[in-house]
Amino acid sequence: MDVQVGVSREGLSIAKLERFVVPLPPLSEQARIAARVDELMRVCDALEDKGRLEAEQHARLLSTLLGALTDSATS
Repeated sequence: MDVQVGVSREGLSIAKLERFVVPLPPLSEQARIAARVDELMRVCDALEDKGRLEAEQHARLLSTLLGALTDSATS
């Protein structure tokens, strides 16, 4: 057991796995799927960038407000 690697299922041999039929979409459909995934990843990246920018702006605003409050309290 110490030298075994991977994932297995009792009663599921490599011989049985070799007989599995795994359907694949035609290449044109695979290309369409990959293009859509790329498009959605670009949207995710843009949203992440927007969130990061908003967090930076929020931090700057908070720092400015706290600085103003601190300055007015010591004046």
